[in-house]
Amino acid sequence: MKKINILESNNHLPLSNLTYLRTNEEELDQLREYVYRHLNVDSTDEWGVFLTVMNWVHQRFDHDGINSGQYLSSLDILKEAGTGKSFRCAEYAKVTSDILLGLGYVARVVRVFSEAADYGGIGQSHVVVEVWSVHLKKWLFLDPQFNSYASVKDIPLNYEEFSRSFQDASIHFLSMDGPSVKQYEGFIKSYFGYVSTSILLNQQVVDLFLHVRSERQLLAFQFMQLSHALFTNDTERFYADPTQTTILFNYKDPVIPEDIITTYGLKEHKDFENNMHLFAVEPHFTLTFHTIHPGHETFEVRLNESEPVQISGNSVDWNASEGLNQVEVVSINQKGIKGSETKIRIGYSGD
Repeated sequence: MKKINILESNNHLPLSNLTYLRTNEEELDQLREYVYRHLNVDSTDEWGVFLTVMNWVHQRFDHDGINSGQYLSSLDILKEAGTGKSFRCAEYAKVTSDILLGLGYVARVVRVFSEAADYGGIGQSHVVVEVWSVHLKKWLFLDPQFNSYASVKDIPLNYEEFSRSFQDASIHFLSMDGPSVKQYEGFIKSYFGYVSTSILLNQQVVDLFLHVRSERQLLAFQFMQLSHALFTNDTERFYADPTQTTILFNYKDPVIPEDIITTYGLKEHKDFENNMHLFAVEPHFTLTFHTIHPGHETFEVRLNESEPVQISGNSVDWNASEGLNQVEVVSINQKGIKGSETKIRIGYSGD
């Protein structure tokens, strides 16, 4: 009887029904066209693009902790900045994140909070950006208000890593118009209580908080209401790969045990043991592919030794052959940037 076994796999459960928010494509297209008229990012590598975008946004306006652009698009913020208006840290982060999204990268606005965010007074949060690096396979922290990022041994950090390795981290500024390193250290370490980002949970917008140095859950922020907040200690969940594809295997020809039992008159345990080959699976599958980021919905699939093929939709039929088999799939976004590869090696052999 032939048996089918998974020999090696990095296929895993993604963030379940947690989905990142994404600015609508029409806004991103208009924003990208505007940026391309003012900035050349085509000749730089991934990390160079991230820093070039952050540096450009940093130079567009001065900081004003009161003037909110909450209901403006990123393009409108840039246009108003062109008339001399200033905005908050939140607008630096929103514009940077949206530009990176428009260029085809996965980015998110991240709010960081003090341990006394609920009743510690005003100024208990700051807003930054995290962007997914396909090259490094990790999230990277950018602070566009201060035109800065952090690293350890020349490897850029995400915000949680920055807080955890603060004593060993190097802080880098792309311009000289801000605070000193020591001043920034004093500023940023006050926000190592929590880090949060907005997600969709069953179509409901939720602020997902990761506990960093504070274990308390909150129901208030700066004395005010804090609605739709969820808290987690799961760092791996919060920093999961948003471009990783999950593969589901569905057998095309279902085996119905009751029908076999009736057809062959199987009544006792020894009857089953002597006829297990009747129930054995035939490796004829429909494979379906899923990612958690709405920008990565096209898939490139390679089955065994075939050439990689981009498929329409998110499923493909496949029959495993005797011996060793391999399924490889990556997601691709609208700008042609590939996500992380999922690979499964499968053996099918036996008597």
